[in-house]
Amino acid sequence: MRKTKILRLVFAIVFFFFIVLIYIDLRRYVEATILDVLMTGPMSMTDPRLISLIKSRILVAPRTGNYNLKILDHDNPVNVGYNTYLNTSLGFPPLHKLIKVIFDGRPPGFFVEAGALDGEYLSNTLYLEMEKGWKGLLVEPDKKMFNRLLQKNRKAWTANCCLAVTKYPKKEILIKQTDRNGPNDDVGFRAQNMLLSSPFAIIRDNLVRQVFDRVQCVPLQSLLKALHVTHVDFLSLDIEDSLSEATLSTLSCKM
Repeated sequence: MRKTKILRLVFAIVFFFFIVLIYIDLRRYVEATILDVLMTGPMSMTDPRLISLIKSRILVAPRTGNYNLKILDHDNPVNVGYNTYLNTSLGFPPLHKLIKVIFDGRPPGFFVEAGALDGEYLSNTLYLEMEKGWKGLLVEPDKKMFNRLLQKNRKAWTANCCLAVTKYPKKEILIKQTDRNGPNDDVGFRAQNMLLSSPFAIIRDNLVRQVFDRVQCVPLQSLLKALHVTHVDFLSLDIEDSLSEATLSTLSCKM
C-alpha cells in the first residue's frame, strides 16, 4: 500500500512538471506569434518587446579577426573587376574625398550606413572604420549580401533588415536585381536593389532578372535604442530621396 502511494505521488509530481513545461512552451509560442504579428505593424518603435527582439534576432556584434577585403588583395586578378568602382563609379570617388575632407582631424565618432551591401563595395564608412577607428552600424536587408558582409569582418554592428519609413516596424517587399545571363548575386546588380514601395521601383523583364523577397523593416531609432546610441556623427542612406526624408522623420537622436 505504501509503495503504491509513493508511486502515485511520483507520478503526480512528474505529471505536474510535464503540464508546467507544456504551459511554458505554449506561452512562449503564443508570445512569439503575437510578436511576429506586431512586427508587421503597428508597434511603437520604443516598445520594450521590439527592443528586446532587435537585440536577440537582428543585431550582430562587431566581428573579430583580420579584415577579409578584396581591396587588401587588389593585385589578385580575381579582384580587379570588383575594385573598378574605386575609380570608375560616378559617385564614389568624389564622395570618398568629401568624407575625408569633412572628418579628417576629428575624433572617432559613430556612423550608420543603410544599404551596406557586402560591407566593402561602394562603402561610405569603411575608411572611417579602418583608418579613423570609428564605431558604427551597417544595415543591409538582402540576406546574401548580408552574409557576405559578415565575412568581411567589419568592426561595426550589423543588422539584416531594412529601415522603416514609419515609426513602427513593418514588412516590405525588396526587389533584388540580378544579372539575367550571369550569377544571380553579383554585387554590382544588387547595388540597385530597392523596395517595391519606392516611387522609383520598376518591374523589369528584359535587362535584368528580378527576385522579390519579403523583408523586415525596423525604425532606425529602434536600432539605435537597442545599441544605447544617442548621437550619430555620420548617416549614410543609400536609399531614394523620398524614403530618406521619411526615415529621418522617425529619428529623435542627435545628428
